[in-house]
Amino acid sequence: VDQLELLTAKEGDMHVGFIGLGNMGAPLARRLCTDHTLWVFDQSQTAVDAFTGTDVEVVKSAAELAESV
Repeated sequence: VDQLELLTAKEGDMHVGFIGLGNMGAPLARRLCTDHTLWVFDQSQTAVDAFTGTDVEVVKSAAELAESV
């Protein structure tokens, strides 16, 4: 097993918390959720609703996000 294979295997197992799903945050979160388990928080329900139907876990507060990852 080479180093790249080890890195790739570890990346898939990462749990990531993401705060802010605005103009910059939403595209970043979408990219992260393709390779990682992702929990997100945003104060805007509209921003959160854009992630409905994805594998993203939505939490209700930044504190809950910190406890989840």
